[in-house]
Amino acid sequence: MGFGKVLFFFLHQYESNKPRMLPFLKSLRVDEVSTRVAGVPEDKVFEVKGDGRKEFVCVSKIIAGVG
Repeated sequence: MGFGKVLFFFLHQYESNKPRMLPFLKSLRVDEVSTRVAGVPEDKVFEVKGDGRKEFVCVSKIIAGVG
């Protein structure tokens, strides 16, 4: 499981008629801290510990978002 912040999206077209959406994101280093919060199930609360690398990924790799 990974966490990150999308910095921007762009449309990339490598082959004609096959464009794809690519996000440029900054990954985040996190610790799972659900045990510190009473009544919260495991893997529901995370604390950001720092920034990771910046990279392009396929938009299909993004499972969920918080806005």
